[in-house]
Amino acid sequence: MDLNLSGKKFFVTGVASGIGHATAELLIRAGAEVVGADRAELSKPLPLAAFHHLDLSDPALIDRAVAAAGDGYDALINVAGVSSLASTDMQFRVNFLGTRHLTLAMVPRLKAKSAVFNVASSTAVRWEQHLDRFTPLVETKSFEEGLQWLKANPQESPISYAWSKEALIIWTMRTGLEWIGTGRRINALSPGLTYTPMHAEFVQAHGEALLKKDAERTGDAGSAEDVAKALVLLQHDYAGWWNAANINVDGGFSASVLMAKENFGDV
Repeated sequence: MDLNLSGKKFFVTGVASGIGHATAELLIRAGAEVVGADRAELSKPLPLAAFHHLDLSDPALIDRAVAAAGDGYDALINVAGVSSLASTDMQFRVNFLGTRHLTLAMVPRLKAKSAVFNVASSTAVRWEQHLDRFTPLVETKSFEEGLQWLKANPQESPISYAWSKEALIIWTMRTGLEWIGTGRRINALSPGLTYTPMHAEFVQAHGEALLKKDAERTGDAGSAEDVAKALVLLQHDYAGWWNAANINVDGGFSASVLMAKENFGDV
């Protein structure tokens, strides 16, 4: 399979470090043009075509980044997010509402035949059990309306990070069905525990013992490049039939939870 992506153009968020940086780097190595965006500056040099400041917690700042982004994109790859160390409000603002707002704002800047990939999380493994819970949030029509729903339905919990990613997965699947016949497709990709700069934040939020237990499920945590490779593979024309799916790239983490019938994510 030829992974030459010359002539293709991508908009990748979260490029400052971690999975976003690794994804942008691999796409560039494959010959693609990559425009990157992040709230932070690049942790390491990256030969991007352009870089835009992006704060997913504020729809006005999202719109400003989109206005400067240009068009002609083959794919939007949403990697940017916040960890469980952030407040519940910020988790839902960034991981769901901001990602949704950016995606819809970018649609006119995508080519007629194009794709969107939303990085979710294998901590959202129980998303199917919470369809009724989060469908009303997913059905809100704007960033502000989503905030109003969250104010009326507080989601404070030790696992609110997982819930914010569940909402993203549910919205991604619904949107993929709505896009059938448009030439565009959208998927979620759910990594397991991954060694990135954000890993330290999860340790701080949940404790080293819990994360060590999670890593033991798959032998060890994955690397940013492990996840980035999957994202890059999905840019090949051979992946064109994937739509409205949640793709686990977690070394078997989700299977270990589901097969053991654990209550992970149910509290």
